[in-house]
Amino acid sequence: MVWVVIAAADEADRLRVLLPRVVSEVEAGDPEGRVLVVDDGSVDDTVALVVRLMVDREVLELEPLRHRSGRATALRRGVRRALEDGADVVVTMDADGRVVPVGPRPLRPAAAGDTPGRRGHRSDCRWCLGASLA
Repeated sequence: MVWVVIAAADEADRLRVLLPRVVSEVEAGDPEGRVLVVDDGSVDDTVALVVRLMVDREVLELEPLRHRSGRATALRRGVRRALEDGADVVVTMDADGRVVPVGPRPLRPAAAGDTPGRRGHRSDCRWCLGASLA
């Protein structure tokens, strides 16, 4: 099972665009997969947005942190949760959409177990989901 863990801090505007795309990719690549947004103490409407989107998207989950703890802490929390809940593959990315796995359909090989340790690129990658947001 593939889990995509997204660290977010005050990224509601970007998540409005990014989350539907990531959720669609996960649903197409691994029907049992999950997209977990770890909110790092946002003061905008990041949490409210994710909660609204969760109503129609079963693969989407939210892990809110009480206080701003930083990207690394948010990602560690998300990876830990994914592994505890049975993830075989964990893909991490930032809510700005600039760090994503390389390739036009990056999650499909991950779901098949074909990518044991791939790294992504930042916004200069032509396949980055959020490149136009930067």
